[in-house]
Amino acid sequence: MINVLGVSASNTVFLASHDSSIIASSQNIVDLLLKTINDDGPNNVVQVITNNAANCKGARKIIQRTHPHIFWYECLVHTLNLSMHDIVKHRECGWINQLYKRGKQLIKYVTRHTRVNYFYGTYSKLWLLKLSKTRLASYYLTFRRLLKVKQVLTAMVTCDSWDEMSTNRDGANIAKDIVLDSYFWS
Repeated sequence: MINVLGVSASNTVFLASHDSSIIASSQNIVDLLLKTINDDGPNNVVQVITNNAANCKGARKIIQRTHPHIFWYECLVHTLNLSMHDIVKHRECGWINQLYKRGKQLIKYVTRHTRVNYFYGTYSKLWLLKLSKTRLASYYLTFRRLLKVKQVLTAMVTCDSWDEMSTNRDGANIAKDIVLDSYFWS
């Protein structure tokens, strides 16, 4: 869905929603946004914020020719998420990529094994967040959550039941090593 919201100092208002089954070409985005802009009155629109996709950048150029008074910004959260993704994947930042992979491995082990996930739930009401390509700031949010539950994870992997509970010994040992690794947490 492509949602259009109106935001003022006092509130946010839902203006329109468009089925995303349409081809999201620059021209189609222009048509959808211009309809909303014209319905609400071009003088009532000050700014448009979109993601950083090429089709949105193309739409920006077309709309700004028609309405040069409208400021256009690319979503800062999306920009930061793309930057974080680039940093994680950059070969010169191998240590960040390693931490990312280990954190992801820990999360996958806990969330993909029913008994382990249930066991984790007996220790914490804060669920682990899974990385998502579509959730903005997912790297930051996921690892911030890991930091919040560090003590819970430590208590879980060091309790007597940990070794008995898991059916996947290799995965359990790797998860335990990650949780008890001070370098990972620092």
